[in-house]
Amino acid sequence: MFKSSNLSVLAYANNFTLWHYDANADGLSIADVGKEGFFNEANDMVRVRDVIIVGATDQVRQVTVTKNANSEVGIHLPGVFGSGLSESENQGQQQAA
Repeated sequence: MFKSSNLSVLAYANNFTLWHYDANADGLSIADVGKEGFFNEANDMVRVRDVIIVGATDQVRQVTVTKNANSEVGIHLPGVFGSGLSESENQGQQQAA
């Protein structure tokens, strides 16, 4: 479950914010954070194209905010089921990277 107290600003410039989310503090894995709607409660803080560095129990990953509309925040988290992309889209993006 998302907690705003675990989300902090690392840097801000030119309408772009680099965030850090401490998922590890609540024992969450990167797959937990990748679930659809995880960041919805942050809709009043994050903007499309912001980057969030997520520190989870199993790894540290960088995600990009891809959607923020109607109280729904979408993220791009390559290779994690539930990131809003189909498995074939995830695989295609991993191969392109």
